[in-house]
Amino acid sequence: MFDNLTAISAGEFWQFLQVFARVTSLFVTAPVFGNREVPSQVKIALSAVISFTVLPVVQSTLDKQVPADLYSTVSNLLIQIAIGLLIGLVVSFLFVAVRVAGSIIDYQMGFTQASTFNPQFNETVSPISNFQYQYSLVLYLLGNGHWLMLAALVHSFVRLPAAQMIFNENSRLVMTDLMFQFLVAGVQIAAPSAAVLLITDIAFALLNRAMPQMQVFYVGAPVKILVGLTVVIAVIPLFTLVVGHLVISSPDDIFTALRAFHH
Repeated sequence: MFDNLTAISAGEFWQFLQVFARVTSLFVTAPVFGNREVPSQVKIALSAVISFTVLPVVQSTLDKQVPADLYSTVSNLLIQIAIGLLIGLVVSFLFVAVRVAGSIIDYQMGFTQASTFNPQFNETVSPISNFQYQYSLVLYLLGNGHWLMLAALVHSFVRLPAAQMIFNENSRLVMTDLMFQFLVAGVQIAAPSAAVLLITDIAFALLNRAMPQMQVFYVGAPVKILVGLTVVIAVIPLFTLVVGHLVISSPDDIFTALRAFHH
């Protein structure tokens, strides 16, 4: 890459800046790397290390000619940042799906009132949603999702050079379709628990009609919690399978998004 670190040419430094901009922006939206609890200094240092590591691999795809004016320089770096944000955003859709599933289950169980503030998201998170998010994060790391994402980042320099990025109607439709697919996945994850809890609600409604004097609310609330927790635990193998599939297919989702923005 650099034969002599004391004699780095302007072109080589410009190539490094392009890689650094894309990697750093990825760390803003990507899971694990974009965690709020990770200090900014650590993110920047890690971005620099990864950029130096990746640069020899992607150097041939980068423009070595330094732009002649400030506008071209800034616009190129902004495009690199946009591509990095895009890659991280697509991967984060997986965890949005998991949190949607957890929120649906928590609503059915009556756990929405038990939400606690999570500094990682800077918002309140319900118990089941938080549990499923943390568990899916472990699955993501065990499935080497972070390495798959970094590999996709390297390939992105070939698949979507900054000069060939464009936003059009097709880009919007593809991103909307990806978001919809992950939301559907979230509903599918929540479906078994939500279905059982719905049946429980119907059973208590019939019981209330048959025995009006019975305090269904006081009896039903703890029963729904017990039933809900039992089902959540019972479907963990299915949850693991679905999340594992989403992790493995994440590079394909990234490449789909990159193709949509390719001119």
